[in-house]
Amino acid sequence: MANATIDQLAQSADHSLAETSDLRRIRPGSRFWCGLGGISLAVLCCIVVPLALHLDANAANPMAVLQPPGPGRLFGTDDLGRDVLVRVLIGVRLSLLLGFGVSVVTFLIGMPLGMLAAYSRWADVLIMRVVDALMSLPPILLALSFMAVVGPGLINVWIVLCVAWTPLTIRMARAAVLEVLSQGYIEAARALGAGMPTIFARHVLRNAFDPVLVQQTVAFTGAILGEATFSFVGAGLQPPDTSLGMILSDAQQNLYQAPWIAIFPAGVLVLLVLSIILLGDGLHDLLAGGPT
Repeated sequence: MANATIDQLAQSADHSLAETSDLRRIRPGSRFWCGLGGISLAVLCCIVVPLALHLDANAANPMAVLQPPGPGRLFGTDDLGRDVLVRVLIGVRLSLLLGFGVSVVTFLIGMPLGMLAAYSRWADVLIMRVVDALMSLPPILLALSFMAVVGPGLINVWIVLCVAWTPLTIRMARAAVLEVLSQGYIEAARALGAGMPTIFARHVLRNAFDPVLVQQTVAFTGAILGEATFSFVGAGLQPPDTSLGMILSDAQQNLYQAPWIAIFPAGVLVLLVLSIILLGDGLHDLLAGGPT
């Protein structure tokens, strides 16, 4: 009888939350659509187009050195005659793949650890002390410190960014789980005899997912900006890889003579980060009660 009552309570709570969630997802706001449109355009132009046309970011042309933007070369060329548009497309593709990889890994590590910290007092003490130590420095500064130890390279950049952003995901997941555990229907389920594994499986994981999902858009932008920062100072990717930070670093030598080498990559980087931020804000508004 008690088990049947618990099941009815769980189904009622989940049904109510599902109806509310469905209503919230009916009308996404303008920020959500702007962000999704910007990211979709970036994926189409920077992942599909280079793969389809077999573009080479390092194809030099000594006869077309420092040509300004014009027909056939919309972003101009650099000091080696390389097409800046092609290099920007390849760089954004790498940024998207790296940012997506960092956000996925930080979620897969941070969500379980955050739930464990909220569930167990001893795990909370151990995990959160490590998190507090890592968060004593800003993520970018922490990542730069690690990069000085492990050295440059794509894999090292990815690992360091995961280490830098996972503590934020852990803290967010822990806070979201504690918030769910404080709800009245959780207390009612406990009173009726439901065990913590059942409560976590039926209620906590589902309802704590939304704020952690929004947090991953922050990790996404942080990974993109972090990689650009590392590559700009020479501690990130190395040739023959191409990234926006490397393009901006190379543009310093001809900044006054050929400003387009820096203007276009910087503008694309700003638009990419802005699109992800708008998508994150749109998701937050959507999951919190409606569009703006």
